[in-house]
Amino acid sequence: MQAYKNAQATPVNLGLNQPVNNVLAIIPGYAAETSRIGEGSAWLSAVGWFWRVLTTGNFKSFVRQYRDYYANPRTSAYMAEALGELIRKALPDAQVVLLCAARDDFPSSWASRRLPLEAARADFSDLAKSLAPELAFDAAILAHHDPLGLGLYPLERALLAQFKDVFVVNGRRRVYRLDQAALDAHKLRRFLAQTRLAEALMSYRIDLLTLFLKWSNQPRKS
Repeated sequence: MQAYKNAQATPVNLGLNQPVNNVLAIIPGYAAETSRIGEGSAWLSAVGWFWRVLTTGNFKSFVRQYRDYYANPRTSAYMAEALGELIRKALPDAQVVLLCAARDDFPSSWASRRLPLEAARADFSDLAKSLAPELAFDAAILAHHDPLGLGLYPLERALLAQFKDVFVVNGRRRVYRLDQAALDAHKLRRFLAQTRLAEALMSYRIDLLTLFLKWSNQPRKS
């Protein structure tokens, strides 16, 4: 996977062997609440269905709390700053169209145009054409407010279908190319973040071990 530690380590034109003149930058906001467990994978979705049926409301609340705690999502203003740093370093001459929530209010002098992102939009299949039909975008850059981009799978899939080159800047300012391999790699990580299944299984094993130790330490009749 083509990846860079931060904007300063990112080469000109994002490492592409061609000029990048027109860029679509997207700051979608932290989208974990809109995410579906296992999205993008049939078998993970099936496991997610069983998880929803079998787990209690208290455990689901625990999962949401720790999901957001470990995600440590950055604000839109922070991501705008990270994107601006990347644009100035790697794409200083590019014309940038910024797509973000209408309610967001942050400086974005690096963008030549700023358009609202419909938060409730379910289909992004014609995103590029609907925004600026007169422009031929050379690349898209998507901000992940958290390390995994929870809830952004539909948007990512649409971007990969419409753009040859898609990059991500995440909440840790890491820059990497979003391709099918990266998208597939996110699926299991997102599933685990949305279910805390690893912790649940570990807790179950600890409970069994505790019961076994109690049983094994009981005095035996001679």
